[in-house]
Amino acid sequence: MVDIRRPTPMGNLNLPTVGDFTISYEFADGSMFPDGAELYILIGRAGGIQTRWDFVIDSATASLKVESEEVLSIKPEEPFWLMLGDSTSTPTTELEILTGRVKKVNANG
Repeated sequence: MVDIRRPTPMGNLNLPTVGDFTISYEFADGSMFPDGAELYILIGRAGGIQTRWDFVIDSATASLKVESEEVLSIKPEEPFWLMLGDSTSTPTTELEILTGRVKKVNANG
């Protein structure tokens, strides 16, 4: 059987055990996010209750800051998806950029 879609890249969402979580995202080629784009992280089992963290997009950079109290509530090994969406298109477009598991890490590794 031939696969007609590449699998989503896998990785870890490394959340701190103490403190806020901050991250920025840019396209490798430096291009701008399209008008109407949304970048967000979904955490939790598909079909179950999920936590959604939305990035703030400013031209070519998307930034996210999550307060320590909310980070603390996320359990290790929960599945996550980094998603790129376009709510202005019909139908709405949602693409998986990265998927994997949550890891809790100290600042020193």
